[in-house]
Amino acid sequence: MQINVNHSQIAHVSALQTAIELGLDFLTIQEPYLINGEPLNSCSKGKIYCSKSHKSLIIILNPELIAYTRFKTDHIIILELHLKNLILNISSVYFPPHDNIDDSINEFLTYDFNRSFNIITGDFNCRSQTWGYNREDHRGRKLMEFLTLNNLNICNIKEYGPTFISDCLKTGYPDLTIVSSALIDKVKQWGILDRHSFSDHRYIYFKLDLEFQPSKDFYLKTGYGSRKFLRGLKPHIEPLTRHLNSVHCFEDIDSFFVEFIDIVSELAMGIFKKKPNRRRGGFKFWNDGLRTLRNTTNKLYKIFKRKKQSDSPEAEVQAARTDYNRSRAIYKKQLLIAKRESWEHFCKNYTNTFGSIFKMAFGKSKKVAEILVKPNDKSDAPMREKVEMPLEHFFPWSTSSLMDNYTPEPEHFHEFTEKEVGLLLLTFLRKEKPLVWTAWIIESGLTFLFLS
Repeated sequence: MQINVNHSQIAHVSALQTAIELGLDFLTIQEPYLINGEPLNSCSKGKIYCSKSHKSLIIILNPELIAYTRFKTDHIIILELHLKNLILNISSVYFPPHDNIDDSINEFLTYDFNRSFNIITGDFNCRSQTWGYNREDHRGRKLMEFLTLNNLNICNIKEYGPTFISDCLKTGYPDLTIVSSALIDKVKQWGILDRHSFSDHRYIYFKLDLEFQPSKDFYLKTGYGSRKFLRGLKPHIEPLTRHLNSVHCFEDIDSFFVEFIDIVSELAMGIFKKKPNRRRGGFKFWNDGLRTLRNTTNKLYKIFKRKKQSDSPEAEVQAARTDYNRSRAIYKKQLLIAKRESWEHFCKNYTNTFGSIFKMAFGKSKKVAEILVKPNDKSDAPMREKVEMPLEHFFPWSTSSLMDNYTPEPEHFHEFTEKEVGLLLLTFLRKEKPLVWTAWIIESGLTFLFLS
């Protein structure tokens, strides 16, 4: 939701309460109410991010969302949210009506819209027929040129009425919701909330058809931008040094480190490029439960070893051995369960056409790709039994029972030529939907199982 509260305290408080009641993820405010130069925060739920002049702010209300300051000027604040499927940048913007529009737009000069997914909310004070006015002024023309050059689209629906209503200045449409072209289909239910806002401006709400699940699966590319980072850190060195010299207790130390970490994090997230962490191949099975069991088992082993070496009574040594063996057996069992469940989850959510599973199935993987399955505790079981066992678990109706009960009739099919087989494989390879291929040898013939 977005709104310009026009420096009104009651409008500012009402906007926060409305956003909390509706269960919103974030709220953007322009011209907020300030107390001693700082924006009002009437609730302890949200975290506030402000522009340099405190003309625009964003309040993150969803505690699961972790925001990083991506860009900040006098009238613009842009936050970066790492979601499950993409990196989303949300902006709060205020263009003063009497400032030069070129100067206002130039605040975006060093920000690259083409390398990110953006949602821009704000009060732009520009006129154009595109979003409801009867005419287009110079400011509106400049804004439209800026939006076109950066592949940005306006979500406003002028048939829903004005976003600004005043007895003195009549009505207008200064408040806009702007998104990147790639996100235009993701904006749902854009509208004007039918609720009194205690401001000249009205509440604008919209729903994003995105999975708002936080993700930290990325890393910073520090190979480029280190000099810019040091230049940005330089103005903070002297204040941080003064703060450090004034430390007298543990609370002061905590305060210093919080300030230091916030400054460094904000600079790093705003300067260095982010890249998804795709370097970790395969699947992860390790968890806190396994870590606790491992530590307990190691502790019991040390107790057993110490008692054995110190010539303790035989009863104590045997008791320590029993405790260690029991814990070790439980740990091994849970380890196998965790590996199997992780592998199952990995297979079900597999989306890479020529990734890990493809390489393992066709012997292209550099890592050990042996199927670690022991049917009936036989390590030397034939490959057919090794394959059928996991297939029976994942696909209980697609293996032995199907092969035993199905008798093909020869007149219903003919032999494939080498050319036809090649065309069939090319068709599968060219499909947009990823395929998971499992191949194994059955007696003298090669059988492929295609799972799409």
